[in-house]
Amino acid sequence: MIGCTISVACNYDPCAVTNDGSCDFFSCIVFGCNNPSACNFDPEATFNDGSCDFVSCVAQGCTIEEACNYDPEALLDNGTCEFSSCAGCTDECAPNYDATATIDNGSCDAVVGCTIPEACNYDACADTNDDSCEFVSCGADGCMDVTACNFNPMATIQSEGIVCEYPETYYDCDGNCLMDTDGDGVCDQLEVLGCTNPDAVNFDADATEDNGSCVVVVEGCTDMGACNFSPGATTDDGSCDYITCAGCLVSSACNFDPMALIANNDLCEYPVQYYDCDGNCLLDGDGDGVCDQLEIGGCQDELACNYSAEATDPGFCNYPIANFDCDGNSLRPIFTSFPANADVDACNVPSADEALVEAMVSP
Repeated sequence: MIGCTISVACNYDPCAVTNDGSCDFFSCIVFGCNNPSACNFDPEATFNDGSCDFVSCVAQGCTIEEACNYDPEALLDNGTCEFSSCAGCTDECAPNYDATATIDNGSCDAVVGCTIPEACNYDACADTNDDSCEFVSCGADGCMDVTACNFNPMATIQSEGIVCEYPETYYDCDGNCLMDTDGDGVCDQLEVLGCTNPDAVNFDADATEDNGSCVVVVEGCTDMGACNFSPGATTDDGSCDYITCAGCLVSSACNFDPMALIANNDLCEYPVQYYDCDGNCLLDGDGDGVCDQLEIGGCQDELACNYSAEATDPGFCNYPIANFDCDGNSLRPIFTSFPANADVDACNVPSADEALVEAMVSP
């Protein structure tokens, strides 16, 4: 089947397998404004032709609030603002005051009168002094010293009976300090530095400003070298302890105490020479429980002439020859008297207990 095989063409034929050159790319294009924000947005437009209008549907007018024709509903200023139709004199005191004017154009006529507030005929509306001020008609008798607490700005005379009153030094007329940096009600010039803590040993009842000198009594151990040293203590109460945290700080000692704070090496306990702290030999080659350095070689046979009760390792044993002791003495008996010849018969042979034999050890 032949036809237009290009998918973007207006007459694209999805069934066509052979392009016959008939593809059309313009018949289906709709020119117009395709921007949804424009006044003339065309939802059917497929190609933006640059005709979008963003003004015709927006409220136009004067957007300057100070203008005579300000339009609060206008979103787009159209340059029509004008400032003359509502201009005029806005000073209510002026002879030519215009109540409808919202913009003062400087056309107000001068208001002539007395401009001195202290004058009896002071005119608050007057902006031009006409030298008409007078201070007698409303005059009052009073203190005329502006530095006095009872100064009377309305007074025009001060009779002899009027006494001006002045504040105390460093205070104003209301009794407030002229300078009170810390706001404690005591004037800076009158502050008394000292300790203001009633619990401190150096408490100063006259002090109004604490100068950090307070010494509060806190009893405890003040010796930094003690076990119970108290860093907050100001007075030593004799409670310092130097025992509970003392210990042996010699690392080679059996009771070495790395947690001890105070060294008391008199407490140190050391192992016996050649032994460790558990009583075991440091060197015991034969495992007999006797340290190698303490081994004693010798004969361990009690029957030998050179038997040594102190020997821990077996050595050479020396034995006596037969019938002799270890000192070379003969062990054979030597008769010193012989029994007399006696005839005996078998009936009266003396018993062994009745026979007397004398002998001595051979020299």
